[in-house]
Amino acid sequence: MSYYSSSYYENCCWISVRIHGSADWYATTVVDLATRADTGRPNSSPISASSPVVRFVQQCDSSIRIPVEDPDGDTVKCRWGVGLEECGEVCGAMPNVTLDEDSCTLSYAAGLQDGWYAIALVLEDFSPDPACSSGCGPYTKIPLQFLALVETTSTPCNQRPMIVGDEPRDQSCVGVPTGDTYTAVIQAQAEGAGVTIADILTTSPLGMTKSSLAVDPNNEQRASVTVTWTPTAQQAGQHIFCFRAADTNNIESTQRCLTILAGATPPAVATLTPSGPVLSSQQITWSVTFDMEPILATTPRYIRFFNDAGTEVHAIDTSSSDLQLSGNTLSFTTAPNVFAAGGHYILVDQGVVISPSSGCATGGPAFAGIRDSSTWTFNARPCPEGYDYQFGIQKCLHLHRRPMTYLDARAYCQSRGGGIFRLDDAADVSRVKAALAGRRVGMWVGLTDEVTEGTFVWEAGTALASGDFTDWAGDGFNHNGRFRHCVQMKRKFQWRWVVRSCRRARSLFFCQP
Repeated sequence: MSYYSSSYYENCCWISVRIHGSADWYATTVVDLATRADTGRPNSSPISASSPVVRFVQQCDSSIRIPVEDPDGDTVKCRWGVGLEECGEVCGAMPNVTLDEDSCTLSYAAGLQDGWYAIALVLEDFSPDPACSSGCGPYTKIPLQFLALVETTSTPCNQRPMIVGDEPRDQSCVGVPTGDTYTAVIQAQAEGAGVTIADILTTSPLGMTKSSLAVDPNNEQRASVTVTWTPTAQQAGQHIFCFRAADTNNIESTQRCLTILAGATPPAVATLTPSGPVLSSQQITWSVTFDMEPILATTPRYIRFFNDAGTEVHAIDTSSSDLQLSGNTLSFTTAPNVFAAGGHYILVDQGVVISPSSGCATGGPAFAGIRDSSTWTFNARPCPEGYDYQFGIQKCLHLHRRPMTYLDARAYCQSRGGGIFRLDDAADVSRVKAALAGRRVGMWVGLTDEVTEGTFVWEAGTALASGDFTDWAGDGFNHNGRFRHCVQMKRKFQWRWVVRSCRRARSLFFCQP
């Protein structure tokens, strides 16, 4: 059973507007006060935020989204007011403007006569359940009325000012825990020679403060303001915050709006791994562990990697198969050799994950992101500690400069978590030969026939195939026999390969991780 209550206000008059003249205005709110079957409590009305005046450039197509939220999570729709009680004497659609009722977006088609126009909308909330068949709303009817000014200007349509940067992100949901302060820097850029930013206009919650306009000392066409808000306990709930830029030609940017949930807690970082030194020559798995089990964003967000110079070197889309969310942990991978040697940092977009609790039309409060370049840093190294590129060989190697028997060399490399490097590449062998010039000791190749006489096997267990590179000194110098099983590059034979004792002969060697 519904129990509707209504309240209205009427007076005279609108300023003189086209079509309606200096008309009376009338606004009625209708609310169903009955307990809802789906929520177990009376309905909460939708909320919105709008500037009292919106501007359209006469010769330019444009659109304005009316931001709406509903505390019950209902679907909110907008329509033109109809009848005296909803809109007084300014009812009906504005000429050249169409209204998308589902998204509450006004779209203006160029060509309307200059002047003031009245816009009277009604917001209605409906059950979000697609299976609802009765008692589905509208539960309330909320008037939203404002003025539109159509102006002619000589400014080209593509020279509107713009809000720069991804954040604060349009249609985002930001949680501000009780006692915390919301802070955001809003940057705008003017377009066209000699044009600058005149102001950054805001429609904000009660108590939000905005700094004076700060002009970028390196770019006079760019300016910013900082907004801060510490909500009181009585302000817990949804608040819509909108902003747009105006330039010195009185042209305005597209508006951005977000919902701030006062008293709500967004996901926060518990741990970040890895940090410090990382081996860039291997695939790396990165992870962010949160203080709650979040939900992955459904709209594109990015994790971005930068070098110390501030250049973006890699980015991962949250829709990528390289990224997974399991429990509290978001993990993602990067392929080998993505990062050059040196310092790097990682930034994470706002809203990569959101809280599992509801609160906004787009979901729960969003993770604030990682925006400080000092929060998650790492130092990329192509090789593990103690390993490096040697003699121009583009592989991570550790050269042991004291000769050892093959068996001791094997044990030494294994103790470092690796094995004897296999010299199976003609270019690598040539580089080693050049480096050995003038030395008296040989180099272990990483090849033996310890298991089966005459069947040579590389250290990793792969048999020497007929097509593999070899550099034998010749059958007359092979010296293969009962006690000779390990292949060595030997000076006496111009550093070509011979078979020596694994237990007695001593040579230099490379370890490879």
